[in-house]
Amino acid sequence: MIFGRESSLILCGSGILKAVYEAENPSRESNNFFVQRGVGRCGSNSFSIAVRSFDMVSIIGVLTVSDRAYRGEYEDRGGPEVVRYLTENLEEEFEVQAAVVPDEREEIVLALIQMVDRWKCCWVLTTGGTGPAVRDVTPEATEEVCDRMLPGFGERMRAVSVASGVPTAILSRQTAGVRGACLIVNLPGSPRAIRECMDPILPAVPHCIRLIGGSEIILKERQTQGDTKAGSSHVHATCEGCGVTH
Repeated sequence: MIFGRESSLILCGSGILKAVYEAENPSRESNNFFVQRGVGRCGSNSFSIAVRSFDMVSIIGVLTVSDRAYRGEYEDRGGPEVVRYLTENLEEEFEVQAAVVPDEREEIVLALIQMVDRWKCCWVLTTGGTGPAVRDVTPEATEEVCDRMLPGFGERMRAVSVASGVPTAILSRQTAGVRGACLIVNLPGSPRAIRECMDPILPAVPHCIRLIGGSEIILKERQTQGDTKAGSSHVHATCEGCGVTH
């Protein structure tokens, strides 16, 4: 089933973006997919679109779950914010498979399966659909596709949000789990909340992905105390037991 527009972005940790927009399975009867080549835009920054291939590049999936964004009635701010955060905090070059789907459990399940099983993502980040509303079904879809759940991620995100003065954070139901060699993590839809939730869980991600057999994720080193301010970044130490920076 076609679940909306997709893009494959090749991103460099320094913030330089090279992107490929591609139509998948063009024989299917759908106008949802599109092909665009030339010059694109990402926020206020222009970037060239080019076809490139990389060996041993980590592939990260970014899935926006939103009825309005899917219908084009609302600008997707969650997905781009996730990508922006990754470029700021990951050291090595990586590839992003991005998609937007409506708040439909079946659509979310199919998108997650494609990102993990077909595109071989080692890490998938969803944004949106984690609240208590009837159509918020991202956690249920995540549980459906995962082999095992990792509730500590959601617990940590909620704890940090509540501690920062957001009492309604207890209503958020985001979770995380493992499908094969891929870590799937739910994030809220708000750009500010995305950063607030990513900061406390990021140090655990490389070690988790390594333990399940995924691609190596390397975080940027922070050398000064000034970089450890809340809501900005962390000091990442090397684990003596596994040699992974996290």
